[in-house]
Amino acid sequence: MIKFKFIQILMISMLMSLGGAIVQARDIYVDQNASNSSDSNSGVKSNPLKTISKAAQIAIPGDRVIVKDGVYREWVKPQNSGTKEKPIVYLAENRHKVIIKGSKIYKDKWINEGQGNIYSTQYDESFFEGYNPFNINRAAKFPDFVDWVTRYSLAQIFVEGQLYSQVLDLDALKSLPQSWFKKENENRIYIHFSNPAFPKEAVIEMSVRPRVFAPIKRGLGYIEVKGFIIEHCSNQYPKNFWESIENAQAGALGCASGHHWVIEDNIVRFANTIGIDCGSETSKELYGYPTPPVASVGYHTIRNNVIELNGCTGITGWNHTGTKVLGNVIRKNNALGIMSWETAGIKFHGFYNGSIEDNLIEQNDTWGIWLDNVYKGSVIKANLIIDNLWGGIFLEMGNGPLDVINNVIAYNISGNEAGHRGGHGIYGHDASGVNVYHNMFYCNSGFGVTSRIVADRLVAGRPAEASRWNVKNNLFIGNKLGNIAFSVPSDRSVDNFSDCNIFLNGGIKENTGFFSLNTAITPTLKNDFNFIEDYLRKRIISKGLSRDECPNVIGWSNIPYLTFKQWKAVLGHDLNSKLLPRNNSTTIRQRLYQFQSSKEAGIFSHRFKKIEGVESDYFGNKTDSQNVYAGPFQGDFEDHIMINMWPKITNASQ
Repeated sequence: MIKFKFIQILMISMLMSLGGAIVQARDIYVDQNASNSSDSNSGVKSNPLKTISKAAQIAIPGDRVIVKDGVYREWVKPQNSGTKEKPIVYLAENRHKVIIKGSKIYKDKWINEGQGNIYSTQYDESFFEGYNPFNINRAAKFPDFVDWVTRYSLAQIFVEGQLYSQVLDLDALKSLPQSWFKKENENRIYIHFSNPAFPKEAVIEMSVRPRVFAPIKRGLGYIEVKGFIIEHCSNQYPKNFWESIENAQAGALGCASGHHWVIEDNIVRFANTIGIDCGSETSKELYGYPTPPVASVGYHTIRNNVIELNGCTGITGWNHTGTKVLGNVIRKNNALGIMSWETAGIKFHGFYNGSIEDNLIEQNDTWGIWLDNVYKGSVIKANLIIDNLWGGIFLEMGNGPLDVINNVIAYNISGNEAGHRGGHGIYGHDASGVNVYHNMFYCNSGFGVTSRIVADRLVAGRPAEASRWNVKNNLFIGNKLGNIAFSVPSDRSVDNFSDCNIFLNGGIKENTGFFSLNTAITPTLKNDFNFIEDYLRKRIISKGLSRDECPNVIGWSNIPYLTFKQWKAVLGHDLNSKLLPRNNSTTIRQRLYQFQSSKEAGIFSHRFKKIEGVESDYFGNKTDSQNVYAGPFQGDFEDHIMINMWPKITNASQ
């Protein structure tokens, strides 16, 4: 008997070895335009599959799914993980010639309503294959907590590739070309076309899917997605996503709580809300799968993609570790103009040991980057963050450490300059442990850097603080409200410090000052100036300042300003920093991404001690010298300085 069992085990072992030899990594071809394509085929080049979805069902570790040119209208749902040594690769054979869409072409009859280019159609429910975004309203969230917001649906209509806007009544439809309207409880859609030849001669597409490329099964790993265009997704706004299944964070391209994905060289656009999600979607069970542990989610590389024109957020992720966002163009997101949370070019919660580096983040109708509820061990480095609404970087609730190094943060704007959406370069509330080194803050409409306390929330079991901000070796040029605004020192605002910075121009009124102390809107620290006044009076007495050196406390209205002299004398900050004479010899040519200056500006006339751990500049050039310039650029600068900031093809040139 023992001998027989031994022979059995030996035979099973041999069969397993033989099976491993037989099942080899392969190339699986998909070509919907081939005359013989079929999902019943083997997937070899001469007998390709018809859909990417079929390939995603059968691909195993080491396989490459190679997709031929064409428009594929499907939700691709990978079934299997790869391995570290043998990832599963989804590859467009020709870069950006494969388009995966969450929409279908609509071909039913259109009726002219007798009012110019306004037509209507009666659709059949079967068109939507069980998911009708016209019948799903957007999840609202304060401050959009009003009835008219929830009346917008998740539907998208594209006419000749142009996204049309939803309006809420027929009168609005009449006055706005390229718009559409649907009455509640009716299957009739009205469209105001922009061209009298439409709809007869137009391709009309309607989004019918909540995802475009994302697994159902959560926790898959070692999957690569390269070279596709992914668009037209009717996904939901992530209201309370952490506790909601219906509103889970779900991007057009999603990792589904997975790990070690590579998302490279894709264009992700026209999602109704989220372009890419890379963390856990919700804490709840989803599609029958539980949420994996935080430490097992992430480790993704999101590299060299264009992520644009998504309705809410470009990239989002909750509770993920080690994610790297590198070299992407992230622009014109929050295209729906949602005035609420969860909107940003990049919005991460629970971001552990990750990096956001070398990206162009521009023209988002929201914050460029927003890190919320933990950013421990992460870095924001060498990005060009330019022309975003509300501000460049928003940090909320965390203890760090977070390193913000070598970024150019410029022309970020807001119409609410005195509030927290004030177009600041970096704005933080209830956030601590932030190292701000070697950045350039250029002509932002708010402060260059500002932090404050706004709520009595708990971070790591203690009341949130605005502590341990280190602002060193930065360039501040022309920021409208001023340079730096720290929270007034208190038991919840300690160990903030700035030094070795260069300050040029900026501030609303030159004689008022360029620096400020923030009030706090909390039950503990009331929103008035009494606390700041008491603090400053005590400091003034202890420092023995002359009358000319004392801040004009009585003259404050909204923003309590300090001059550079008062900032240094009262708080002891920036004793080695330089305030340069006002001049106009420095500029950023915005659309060319080009920084220009001259020797007369003086920004490269002073060197400061190198910060330990900062070993390179904006371009990745090593900084060997122990004495360096403030700001993100290092080099041997002469009379005229011209630095091309994007794309990062060459080193800085003078």
